[in-house]
Amino acid sequence: MVIVLLFGNYSANYEKAFSYAKGKYNLSVWTFDQAVIGGQQGEWKVVNRDALADENIGDAITEIPEVIKAIPPATTDTTIYHYQLELGDFAKFGNFLQALVGKEQFKLDDAK
Repeated sequence: MVIVLLFGNYSANYEKAFSYAKGKYNLSVWTFDQAVIGGQQGEWKVVNRDALADENIGDAITEIPEVIKAIPPATTDTTIYHYQLELGDFAKFGNFLQALVGKEQFKLDDAK
């Protein structure tokens, strides 16, 4: 199993990588907004928004709100949320791994 973590959103720049991964079920390609896993392409989704704060290891998931303006007769705007899994950003990937290992795991001993 190979997981390729790419920096940025899916675009024409990553079309070839996605196309290749669709035919290789042991190859996953992840961008910030989409991924190919098991040959299937899709957008990242958060099932339980309330649990995101507790389960967002290393702050790897970014929530992007989009306000939809109300069209009369509606009177209130609607906010929908898009999510990005930013493990292709090396800094966020490092934070993710550090959170998995534990923040105190590699604490230096000042007494020496």
